[in-house]
Amino acid sequence: MVMFGYQPMPAGGEGIVVHNDSSIRTVSDLKGKTVAANRGGTGEYLLSRALQTAGVDEKEVSKQYLTPTDSGSAFSSGHIDAWATWDPYLSIAVKNYNGRILVNGKELGSENAAGYFISRQFITDHPAVVRSVFDVLKSTNAWARLHPQEAGRIWAKQMGNQNEEVARQLGETNTSELIAVGPDQAKHIENVAAWYAEKKIIRSKPDVESFVIDFSK
Repeated sequence: MVMFGYQPMPAGGEGIVVHNDSSIRTVSDLKGKTVAANRGGTGEYLLSRALQTAGVDEKEVSKQYLTPTDSGSAFSSGHIDAWATWDPYLSIAVKNYNGRILVNGKELGSENAAGYFISRQFITDHPAVVRSVFDVLKSTNAWARLHPQEAGRIWAKQMGNQNEEVARQLGETNTSELIAVGPDQAKHIENVAAWYAEKKIIRSKPDVESFVIDFSK
């Protein structure tokens, strides 16, 4: 698989959320607390960055590895103290589960992004088709950025959530620009891959440049 599209995770679209009435006010306050995250994914990445930034040893926090759906149930029922997650789950936690964002992706220096992938064989055989798909994705993304509220409603509806506040939040925080995977974007991917290698989630850091297609050229 190769990556041909890159969409940065918006600043307000990922972070760590706590209960609105929680005494947790800083990342350091997570010491001794239970935090839900998806193992080896965005949630654990965010939590790890947050603890590292605050100088907190990861062993001082009780990680609860859960899927986003299970994390939502655990958070809403008060079985966990905090939840490291991303949208649409972050907006749902804030609007439906009375959550409060402790720290967001921008404050953590997150380099998370959504990626668009295709098999190397297909893009070799049908480069014009993939280019057309990329152009259509960019045009729909441009529409969403011009119509964030309507885009938010569409996303919320697809999630089976009719809450207007959730839709508004999704529209406001999730309209980052879809772009080609150029040198700067490849560097961000390399940095995230380095974290995965450091945490031994993957055996070694991959040669990112050999797995990206730069449509900006």
